[in-house]
Formats: sequence, structure tokens, C-alpha cells
Amino acid sequence: ASLEAPGAALAAKRRSRADLEKLEELLEEAVHAETVPQILGCHNDFHAAVIASSGSNTLVMLSRMLAEILAQANLTFISDRNSETVPQRLIKRTHRTHRRLVDLIAERDADGAEDLWRKHLDEGGREAVKALRDTSVLELLS
Repeated sequence: ASLEAPGAALAAKRRSRADLEKLEELLEEAVHAETVPQILGCHNDFHAAVIASSGSNTLVMLSRMLAEILAQANLTFISDRNSETVPQRLIKRTHRTHRRLVDLIAERDADGAEDLWRKHLDEGGREAVKALRDTSVLELLS
């Protein structure tokens, strides 16, 4: 959240028409994702596109490193639990939040984008901590 939320604010300030089109395209792809890897891929791609829209090469580089670690952790977590589904309530809530973020970025509402994204990321972090309560960092990254 400490990198992505300010990145969302920068995206609202600096985004181009092409950035908005990419975010809209990713929202549409997410609607049609069916498998867990597809859903996670769409989610990760959306977060990366938000950061790319910030125009900050430093944020993009740092976020890529962290995103790779988190993507691997997500896949490890799901495969270790033999989970083949993502709860529909979580998918719908996430899509609504992503939709709202794109609207805020389109409106160039930097404060609103940062606030929404920080809340979204904090909530996701709490869910992950709850789900991973008995899992070590080494287990996630192995």
C-alpha cells in the first residue's frame, strides 16, 4: 500500500488517454476470467497498469519486484490449498473497487484515488494475513 496508493494518486494526475484505455481493457478482461490463474493474472495486470499510469519509472521498477514476489506467493498459497475457485463475493467487491479507481483516475481525483486504493490494499492485506496466519514467509516464497 505504501507504494501503490501514492502511485494511484500520480496516475490520476498524469494518466494519458491510452492509460485509461488500458485500464478499461483490463477491467473487461477481468469480467471474463474464469480460472484462478486467469483471475490472479488480471488482478496483477490491473495493479501493474495503475502503477504504469503514474509515469514514475521508480515506482514501476519497485512495484514489479514486489508484484513478482506477491504473485508467486498467491499461486503458492492457492496451489498448496488445492483451491480452484475464488469466492464470488471477493471477485465482485474487487471489480467494483477497480471500476471506482478507474473512474477516479479518469476524473483526475488524486486524493480520492489514493484514499480508495489505500483502503483496498489494506483490506486485501488483512484478508491475506488472516488466510496465511499459519504460513511462514519461507513457505510462501519456496
